[in-house]
Amino acid sequence: MATPRELDTTLCPDDIYLGRTYWADLPWAQRQRFTFGQSGSEASRDAKLLWHMFVKDPFEPVRAYFRHAWTPGLGLFTEGATLFAIGNLSALFAVVWPQCWGKNPTQCDDQSVKAVSYSSIIGIIIGQVSMGVVFDWVGRRRGGIIDAAGMSIGLLMLSLVWGTSLQGWVAALIVSNWVYGVFVGGEYPGSSSSVLERRGTRRADRLRRGRSVQLAFSQQGNGQFFQQSLLLLGLLIFNGGEQPPFSKLTTQAAYRTQYGIIGSVTLLMLYLRVYRLKTSDDKLRKAKITSGYDSAALKLSMSHYWHRVLGTAGVWCMSDIVFYGPTLIKSRLISIVTGKSGADALFSNYEYNLLAIAVSILGYNLAAITIDYKWLGRYRLQLIGLAALFVLQISAAIRFETLTQKDNVKSFEAIYFLIQFFTQWGSNATTFLLAAELYPAEIRATTAGISAAWGKIGALAATVALAETTAQTAFYVTGGAAAIGMVLTLLFTADTTGLDLGESERYWRAVRAGREHEYHGVAVHPRHLSLFERLILKRHKAYDPELDRQARFAELEAAVRARSARKQDEKAFGSSETSEEEDDPTRIPDVVGYFENLKPAHRPSETSSDMTQNDGEIDEERRRHNMESLYKEMRRS
Repeated sequence: MATPRELDTTLCPDDIYLGRTYWADLPWAQRQRFTFGQSGSEASRDAKLLWHMFVKDPFEPVRAYFRHAWTPGLGLFTEGATLFAIGNLSALFAVVWPQCWGKNPTQCDDQSVKAVSYSSIIGIIIGQVSMGVVFDWVGRRRGGIIDAAGMSIGLLMLSLVWGTSLQGWVAALIVSNWVYGVFVGGEYPGSSSSVLERRGTRRADRLRRGRSVQLAFSQQGNGQFFQQSLLLLGLLIFNGGEQPPFSKLTTQAAYRTQYGIIGSVTLLMLYLRVYRLKTSDDKLRKAKITSGYDSAALKLSMSHYWHRVLGTAGVWCMSDIVFYGPTLIKSRLISIVTGKSGADALFSNYEYNLLAIAVSILGYNLAAITIDYKWLGRYRLQLIGLAALFVLQISAAIRFETLTQKDNVKSFEAIYFLIQFFTQWGSNATTFLLAAELYPAEIRATTAGISAAWGKIGALAATVALAETTAQTAFYVTGGAAAIGMVLTLLFTADTTGLDLGESERYWRAVRAGREHEYHGVAVHPRHLSLFERLILKRHKAYDPELDRQARFAELEAAVRARSARKQDEKAFGSSETSEEEDDPTRIPDVVGYFENLKPAHRPSETSSDMTQNDGEIDEERRRHNMESLYKEMRRS
């Protein structure tokens, strides 16, 4: 028969508890030892697992990366490749068809040409909100299939579109970009929600949830690198070199070939989502209390979490405005470095893009490595990234004339590449994650879509408003946007690093039932609440670890007894149950045995001899349990 010591392993898992003390309740010095020690042990675990996979098969780590990062992020891979292509191709079109795409067009309407870029952003905004609702309505898997099918149609249109005149071609591109944008916009809420809710252990969820989401999101940068490489390679092949002039036939071949290849990748994504990718809707089904869209949950969430929406949507909006800065200095930087401009600078521009994307990819992946570290976390990472961007942008604005002189070009380049890095190792990573992570499952994609849409609204505003300003003025504006993002982070951003998503859902169930005052768990711990929630709403006052332990003990007993009753029914009807979590505590034999032998009138007290086992014995049992879990994970790999 199990003892309360074994229940401590279940109720107080050692990745977030030291003994019975929640990690955020530890004294400062002890908390630092715990968090840094855990980061080190996780790094060691990853190294061992990677080495085991490599010894088993040298290509297994590559397959694992494609399985756990590339495949879940395939929609964002094609999004990065396609949307990044618009700006790159516009520069090429301006060289080949200056009468339409140049600075002073004679055969095309200037506003229509600009609308080619605007239409995709507008389509994305619409898609982020509408497809977010669809993902919450029909489920993650069906929503993903709808998204992939729509993106395939959009890319087919982009690959084949033409017109009887250049103006007609521009009009067709506007429509095609808009159609593609609507469906690719759904990838933001769909991918983040789907990856967050993948099946796995709750321990893995707490320790590596952010990394899983960020690795999927990083495919956006990989897609940009892929597109830029395709365009360079296409021009080298079809043009016979990098020197102008570039013929219309060369341009058409390079342009349509790259869209065709990206379209093929999108069709692969559709196939995987229909036949291979097992996206789980278990958590969504468990959370929903209606078969359709849970509009009541959305209404309650908007009233209960309106300040969090202000934080995620506002910071994302400011972050996208800040990101616009480097696009303004790129052409001038390249002109200073190479002494080239116009058609002669086209390849240099593309090569600089490739280098900038490589720096961005470094930021994406470093964010994936560090975003789950409790000593850093989402909140601090976002704040550090925005602070760095503020300093870089304002410094560039103040010293603009000096930095743009030939003698100081290296400093100018450093600022340009550092902006690329801190955008990805910072707010671009955290906004994507937090916009889904901070909200309940039944409306998670909707709130993620709303926040993402505000990000694109910021990008659209920056594109329109800053296009006619000087680069120096734009740097002042984007620096100011970074400062506003910092303020919104300080006030309204909650840090969910290490917080079990199941605990967040437990709190939300209490809110929906009108029993918020009865919840005392770690979801209302000051560490996981924003400054506004602590100072104004006082939600942290409900936190009481002892009352919460008693409540979780009672809930665990009820869950075990309910499962036992279900098993009896299943035996009678010949059915079998499934569980969304590999470490479901109601399946652990020791836990089940404990409650089966526990008389309903008896509850363990703090003075029980079993409950006073020292923390060293508890930790030793946990270490043994964790090593067994690691070996099982290695064998599954």
